[in-house]
Amino acid sequence: TPTVTHDGRYIVFVSEKNGPHLWRISVDGGQQVQLTTGSGEGNPRTSPDGNWVIYDSFRTGKQQLWRVSINGGEPQQVSEIFATEPDVSPDGKFIACFFIDEAKGKNWRIGIIPFDGGEPVKVFDVPQTVSIDSSPQWTPDGRGITFIDWPADRSNLWLQPIDGGPPKQLTDFKQGYVFRREWT
Repeated sequence: TPTVTHDGRYIVFVSEKNGPHLWRISVDGGQQVQLTTGSGEGNPRTSPDGNWVIYDSFRTGKQQLWRVSINGGEPQQVSEIFATEPDVSPDGKFIACFFIDEAKGKNWRIGIIPFDGGEPVKVFDVPQTVSIDSSPQWTPDGRGITFIDWPADRSNLWLQPIDGGPPKQLTDFKQGYVFRREWT
């Protein structure tokens, strides 16, 4: 799951080389730097200012969100909750992720966590057929989060408005699968 910094300077990716760990490389293929050395790191996304990489890790024995400088260094834990597939909001203030709401019977939900860490400040229910391997993704205006629902033999894109209300189906594919998507 490679990701490119918003300024186009670096690509951050997961390598199995002594890992899985996060690595950073310049877009011309030089300046390869290992960013993490923890346990089971994956799903990197970069902050809009290009200074941070948000990712999930099993560093504590439980999958949680962490962040590390784009230059490497000591990682900082962002959440205590069981979470995966982070995405940073366009303004850099929040992180959307899938998380297990242990108080609600182990169901997957979308949580919005402050960028500096803590508990979710907003929580949204999602169908339990949601593709948790395809991160929730902010819309470019920051007013919604898209996710992929995968009920049986097809998948479709959905939009969850941040201000609340029910999710809205964006595509109506009758067959086939959406695995990842990006905004242009």
